[in-house]
Amino acid sequence: MCPMRTWTRCSRLSRSAMIEVELFGQLAENGSRINVEKIPLPTTVLDLADFLHLNRDLVGIVTVDGRQSAWSDNVEDGSRVCFFPYLAGG
Repeated sequence: MCPMRTWTRCSRLSRSAMIEVELFGQLAENGSRINVEKIPLPTTVLDLADFLHLNRDLVGIVTVDGRQSAWSDNVEDGSRVCFFPYLAGG
């Protein structure tokens, strides 16, 4: 006789993530470090920026876990995402 399995499958769509976000320059008006816990997975950099109400026109570079990323790149649970503004100088 086969034993009955007692585990159940979990859907990634219903799971929440814990993502560490760091903002730099004029993007960091309300604090530079944010822990995002209530964003559903799977998510992208663009979804995360919209969730945080960031002005995308001010973002020059985005990194996910230390690698430069595009708006369409996926963000996984436990990732560290940094948003940098455009650099200007004279």
